[in-house]
Amino acid sequence: MGSLADQAGRRPAYLLCFTIYIAGNIALALQHSYPALLILRAVQSCGSSGTVALASAVAADVITSAERGMYMGIASLGNILAPSLGPILGGVLSQYLGWQAVFWFLGVMAVLFFVPLVLFFPETCRRIVGDGSVQARGWNRSVFNWWKGRGHPLSDGTDSELRRPKITFPNPLGTLRLLFHRPTGFVLLANGIIYASYYSVTAGLPVQFHELYDLQDLGIGLSFIPAGLGSLFSATVNGMLVDWNYRRMRIRMGLPVTRDQKQDHGEFPIERTRLQIGLPMMQQQLSDPTAGFSLYIHH
Repeated sequence: MGSLADQAGRRPAYLLCFTIYIAGNIALALQHSYPALLILRAVQSCGSSGTVALASAVAADVITSAERGMYMGIASLGNILAPSLGPILGGVLSQYLGWQAVFWFLGVMAVLFFVPLVLFFPETCRRIVGDGSVQARGWNRSVFNWWKGRGHPLSDGTDSELRRPKITFPNPLGTLRLLFHRPTGFVLLANGIIYASYYSVTAGLPVQFHELYDLQDLGIGLSFIPAGLGSLFSATVNGMLVDWNYRRMRIRMGLPVTRDQKQDHGEFPIERTRLQIGLPMMQQQLSDPTAGFSLYIHH
């Protein structure tokens, strides 16, 4: 999906993701077999997982480095909060309306986001629209912009190459090359370990809470409230810390800090600047074993 978004644009990729996700949720709500559940959950994930990378890509398209930390935190708020808020809402819906209500709820919410996205969301990919001065065409153009531009045909200027990118079939194996690129590979490995630790804990908690404490769906869902509050705090505060450390390092090196335009980093140590605020990740890794032992401290 990332390759498609870079070639065809963010907007067509979003439209495809939402279409797959909505169709997957409707099919999940109507199915009644375990094999169908597994297959359709994979289809649903194909639609939803791509939006995580798309949100970060859109933020990187429109936000400068000086403010990118805060906006990246906001953009990632959804996928950070979802594993914590999902069990709470899912527990309520499942206990009182049945498990099918969970997928109907997801489908309806996706449609409510999909409609304004189709109507108003503009193309942000710089390969398509440059810095925003190049007019988008076709699926890259929102319904609102199309309606507003009726009667004003798009001019064929010098930026036509930006408007008509060459689209090739995405090669999923091409992404795997990033794993063997040393700087990128180490970052992906570190993030992979962190996310694997987090999701292994949250995925096992419902079963553990039911077996050890005899909690029902609603009680299990409410037990995720602390994780939701922690995720909300992390996404907002870490974004501010990223921007603060960026400004601090540029001031220390005697470099200007410009908020409203792209900056040439040159010799500026952008990687070290971003990694300096990564100490909370160590705290998370140390807390996982403690959480495992605490499950069995009960009466």
